[in-house]
Amino acid sequence: MQRLETEESPEELFSIFTIENEEQWQQLSAAEGYAELGMFAEAHQQLDLADEYHDFRLEVAIRKLDLFLLEKRWKDAVIFGEILTEFLPEEQAPLMKYATALHELGHTDRAIHALSLAAEEFERDPEYQFRLAGYEIEAGSKADALRHLENAIALEPKVRTRAWVDPILRPLIAELPWEPRFVHSHPESIELRDVDPSDSDTNTAGKFGFWNVEFSADDEDDSDCPF
Repeated sequence: MQRLETEESPEELFSIFTIENEEQWQQLSAAEGYAELGMFAEAHQQLDLADEYHDFRLEVAIRKLDLFLLEKRWKDAVIFGEILTEFLPEEQAPLMKYATALHELGHTDRAIHALSLAAEEFERDPEYQFRLAGYEIEAGSKADALRHLENAIALEPKVRTRAWVDPILRPLIAELPWEPRFVHSHPESIELRDVDPSDSDTNTAGKFGFWNVEFSADDEDDSDCPF
């Protein structure tokens, strides 16, 4: 079959793709440069050019979100933050930025809810716990704020200094133990650790990693438990 004159060969297609790809990355780089200079209109123009022939590109959306936060365009940041948390559920950065935009709009309860749906491994991040402490105290949940602040300090002791200079969190410090402990929000979902199925000499508690499970004093009794 004779090839149509308008149809590109594989070599020509690869060449076109390479040129377009390089041009798009140049536009993304230019957008970042403009953003650093505070030239937000020019940054948006470059991002729009990079996304001109695509319905949606993650690398453009990520930069759009950062740009909206720099501009304090919280409503636009919420829209892009929500989209990116759907596309990148395992990434922490978009979620934290999404929560920031919600909080700045006065929707702190929604910000708390969004963070509560994060992947479990996020709980081991002191910044995540510190952020939740601030949001909870502003939402009027002192007990939850204390728990998250204690978790943050247990994970990173330097956070205590950050809390001390924060006028919102500083009053909580006096109510925290000097040696804080980390309490998992979902102890029932903690996977058993340090299990060696071949070790038959290990006692039951050690074999199933019970020593590593942290319990909260506020945990409710299991009403179905016969003991």
